[in-house]
Amino acid sequence: MSYSFITEDIKKQLLHNHENTNFATESISKEPVVVKYFNPMGPGNWWVYSMDEEGRMFGIADIFEPEYGSFHINELKLNGIERDMYYSGPGTFEEVMTQQKGR
Repeated sequence: MSYSFITEDIKKQLLHNHENTNFATESISKEPVVVKYFNPMGPGNWWVYSMDEEGRMFGIADIFEPEYGSFHINELKLNGIERDMYYSGPGTFEEVMTQQKGR
């Protein structure tokens, strides 16, 4: 299996979510995590729900405390962040927040 920072299927789903979610009125707390990234050299996990055409991603960033927010795909790439190819859950953003706040 070859490594890809973002596969075409993941990119397609992230773009779809961005285009079809009104972030001003909709909560993504019950939505499934599309992809998880992590810092192999230290703290940092990113669970991603959407991405716009310019590469701005939206999801949960947890470096020292989990919080919803946006970050750019190039920031992750430039800082040696990797995609968790074997991510198996938690499945929703609400579950991620509960798990990360409870650690």
